[in-house]
Amino acid sequence: TTWKKLKILSLHTNKISDEGSAAIGKNTTWENLEELWLKKNQIGTKGAVAIGNNTSWKNLRFLTLSMNKIGEKGGEAIGKNTTWINLEELWLNANEIGDKGGVMIGSNTTWKNLKKLGLHNSKIGEKGGEAIGNNTTWINLEELWLNANEIGDKGGVMIGSNTTWKNLKKLGLHNSKIGEKGGEAIGNNTTWINLEELWLNANEIGDKGGVMIGSNTTWKNLKKLGLHTNKIQDQGALEIASNTAWKNLTFLGLTGNPLTKISKKKLLSNPIFGAFVKLDP
Repeated sequence: TTWKKLKILSLHTNKISDEGSAAIGKNTTWENLEELWLKKNQIGTKGAVAIGNNTSWKNLRFLTLSMNKIGEKGGEAIGKNTTWINLEELWLNANEIGDKGGVMIGSNTTWKNLKKLGLHNSKIGEKGGEAIGNNTTWINLEELWLNANEIGDKGGVMIGSNTTWKNLKKLGLHNSKIGEKGGEAIGNNTTWINLEELWLNANEIGDKGGVMIGSNTTWKNLKKLGLHTNKIQDQGALEIASNTAWKNLTFLGLTGNPLTKISKKKLLSNPIFGAFVKLDP
């Protein structure tokens, strides 16, 4: 109860389990705490629930609990938190918060200052993806990492349909079981005017998704676009090859897609990215 002025507490990689993390979560002294690093420990449901239920850390800006053993109930408790009104970064990746945790986090209306959210590799399914995509509170969100989950087409569609994230710069959706409809919705987005990185590789957006992404003229600040291994064929590739809106692009990955010489030639002749587009031999 002595460290009343504590602002930064770093305890990552310390084999802290539920008992220790629950005690941390129940602390009522650190009213000035701004950063809490607890990644790569052995925190489970009990510890995550106690942390999520904390009502003292009103100044908390940064919280990482990545690479622990947090399950759905822990994810739900964190998502239900209404105290962290200044939270800017939340990293929960490499846990098992699942759909229930994803839904509750997506339903949070307190984190209006949230800028970065890491939920990759967290066993989040379509319902969680939909809830996150449906969020209208995170008006300052700049980075969203949802890769290595199973958000599917329904999650992809809802994320693509989001009209709140006007400040979004980086979006990671690779290896997330997104199909054509999800790809189309993402390509059809006109809100992400500041988007710089979009990672969609290792999905199945196909030609329909490829065509809609290639048709997008909103992402004028786009720098990196990962579309490799997506079942995109010539139709989608030719539409991408016709795009001249991505004037700031420095990386375009299209390897692992069944393209013919026709679409490859068109891609290589694009005035913006023809010199560096990544294609199979």
